[in-house]
Amino acid sequence: MDSIPRHSRGIRRQWLRSAVAMAVAAASPLVFSDVCPAAGSPGEMATIALIEKKADIATEDFRDYWRDLHGTLAVRIPGFWTYTQYHLGDELSGSADSSAAAAAIHGLAEVTYCREADIAGLASSAVTELIKADEQNAFAGTYLYGTRRGDSVTHVAVEAAVSPLDLDTGGTLLVLVAGGDGDDAAVFRQRLGGAVAALAGRCPAIQWARSHVFQPYQADAWQAPHVNHHPDVIYDAALELRFADRDRAVACLSTSLLGALMERPGATVSVYPVHGRYQMVRDGRPTVLGLRGLPAYRLMEKLGAANQASPAVLDVLYGAGNE
Repeated sequence: MDSIPRHSRGIRRQWLRSAVAMAVAAASPLVFSDVCPAAGSPGEMATIALIEKKADIATEDFRDYWRDLHGTLAVRIPGFWTYTQYHLGDELSGSADSSAAAAAIHGLAEVTYCREADIAGLASSAVTELIKADEQNAFAGTYLYGTRRGDSVTHVAVEAAVSPLDLDTGGTLLVLVAGGDGDDAAVFRQRLGGAVAALAGRCPAIQWARSHVFQPYQADAWQAPHVNHHPDVIYDAALELRFADRDRAVACLSTSLLGALMERPGATVSVYPVHGRYQMVRDGRPTVLGLRGLPAYRLMEKLGAANQASPAVLDVLYGAGNE
């Protein structure tokens, strides 16, 4: 197994404000423009869900359920500009001290927004209650974080994804970061932003670098029945790094980023390889993958059944739900 230099793990203090409520309350249409990102690009505001699967469910069953049942329901929540699922492999060895190890994370969901007001859809939609009720079928824990406009930044974008289905993810890593004990939020943000922005120069082979700096976490921001919302470690940021292969990804992280991330005593870095990336919503509309699920999507692609994705067919199946 790939190895990342070992560092001590610190448990972050509990912040007592809700990320979702904070993001909605912080909506400032008079200050920020509501211009949407370019087609195919994620938004500058996000909600990030870290997902822990139930222990008695096989990994493949969890992935299938999350993508093809839970995910195809979630695409009906209004206001999403993009919704992408990252299915994760086992945490890379040596990325943290196991004496204070957090529960394993098996998935990360990134939802981005075009307009400040769109964030309210996650809190107010009737579909949201169905999503919460569904979590208990496959999820042991869900930990929801929010970002404000400008907190979710794409630093490097050599190659944008052209398909909602991406299984060529051998060189993609997701990095979860908790600042050190007593770390000042502004200083942490500046240090992280500078370190990630410098990656293009330090790691010329990098294809994609995106960061999310989280607003304060509170467990009661997202209440799903029989699902844990109290993480062992509260993270302050998440990074997505893409390279052509795993060796280049690990080398860049080890030589050019970990030192800055672990600068403060008690800091935590957890690194996960990405098993598969699935874009369920793009440019404010569900993808065919997001509407039909992976088995149907693959069969349509294999047989060239393009008419199955036509507006007429989708209208029969979903009505306004495909808009």
